[in-house]
Amino acid sequence: MKIAIVQISDIHNKNTNIFKKVEELKKVISAHYLSHCDSAILIMNGDMAFSGKSEEYSESELQLIEIKDAIENKVNRVCDIYSVPGNHDCNFNRDTKGREALIEQIQQRSIEIDDQLITEVTLQEEYNAFEDTFNNDWQYSILNKNNALAKNISHLNSDGDIVININSLNTAWISELSERPGKMIIPCTYVDDILSYDSNCLNITVMHHPSNWLNPDNKREFDDLIRKNTDVLLTGHEHGNEEYKLESRKSGLYVFEGGVLNEEGDSDTSSFRILIYDSDIKESWDVINDTGIVSQSFSDFEEITTDDADDTEHDYSVGRF
Repeated sequence: MKIAIVQISDIHNKNTNIFKKVEELKKVISAHYLSHCDSAILIMNGDMAFSGKSEEYSESELQLIEIKDAIENKVNRVCDIYSVPGNHDCNFNRDTKGREALIEQIQQRSIEIDDQLITEVTLQEEYNAFEDTFNNDWQYSILNKNNALAKNISHLNSDGDIVININSLNTAWISELSERPGKMIIPCTYVDDILSYDSNCLNITVMHHPSNWLNPDNKREFDDLIRKNTDVLLTGHEHGNEEYKLESRKSGLYVFEGGVLNEEGDSDTSSFRILIYDSDIKESWDVINDTGIVSQSFSDFEEITTDDADDTEHDYSVGRF
């Protein structure tokens, strides 16, 4: 079974028209890149909005529905959407001096982190409503465990078998308007019981901030937790489009940065990625040689001609098309 994983990050929607970029993305999806896939999922790596406002999510919802419809038309199967929040998904209009003081205590690790504290400092109410819209529409997914900062989700095939185990993390819970690397905190003991690893399928972890944004001591503990539970790590935030391998509990942890779909102040910069996972043949296709994953990165939305829309088997190598 071949599963397409469409990775999008950093739309930065500020209730302005970016449908041109969505149309170009749909052209890629409607071409032959998904022709030989049995199903597909769409993963959003954060920053759907620009400033966490409801009207920005209304626009983003319409855009994601268009992308979802294009995927479903190509693979003839419902496409479930998974999303995590980024720093731009926080509504800082509700920020207070009291929140700033609590964040300072969190960064100094001088306060106990629990559900009440997380609720008090998180500014993502509008984002949560947006995410719930798509979570409630899942057809092939089961929410196994969750708390305020993490979720564990099973993605199923048509027979009800688990084919992808998804761990999602809210790294933006203490985001600040002027964010600084090395200041973020993820309470590992709080999320540890939620994350899981299933040796019988592909294990994906989704988060917005790469771990270099964490406090250095927290980063070491967090990286160990990610390696323990992950085959493929999908990140956003830094607007890079890199992919690389780290050592992990198995033969390797593969990291794919989400790029940026809509770069503020640079309308010519835009990228996203399609990963193809073969759940039946976990051998080398092209890029990843031990998970059944192959990556295709699209940058700057070079024009796709009608010749690209045929059903010819595609060589999924990394690079521009």
